[in-house]
Amino acid sequence: MSHPGFRAVVLFRVQERLTRVTRALPLARLIHTINLALHGIDFVLGAGIGPGLRVEHPVGIVVGAGVRVGADATILQNVTLGERHGDGSGGGHDCPVVGDRVVLGAGCVLIGGIVVGDDVSIGANAVVTSDVPSGSTAVGVPAKVLPGQRGGRSPEPDRHPLPIERDSR
Repeated sequence: MSHPGFRAVVLFRVQERLTRVTRALPLARLIHTINLALHGIDFVLGAGIGPGLRVEHPVGIVVGAGVRVGADATILQNVTLGERHGDGSGGGHDCPVVGDRVVLGAGCVLIGGIVVGDDVSIGANAVVTSDVPSGSTAVGVPAKVLPGQRGGRSPEPDRHPLPIERDSR
């Protein structure tokens, strides 16, 4: 209960439930403000995030009103998910839709009406402006899917992708 990421998620879940009740919107806004003040995390009213959300360091995270994130997502510090223009200009409120079991690296930005598939890793400080297929890793500015990762599975965790030379002494 002392982990700030856990507290931020609990406050978001309370905010999320209150947002569904029209009469409770002022209270939902208050919870939103408390979460922002205490943890530096901005889950805008109307953001939709599935169960199992994990937030390691909540400071600087912004999740816009139309954003949808699937189950078991991990979000690190300073991540931004939102619409391209922020005010609906330029073609409406297109926000990212993020799949299940996604890891969003520190400082990454997902903007516009993009779709990020299931089991995706987004690298630190990547700027994602186009779709990312399931099972892949995207890095860079602008983000590009790593070769050999497009829709495939990542190497098994107990296998190193490069041969390891061992000292024979």
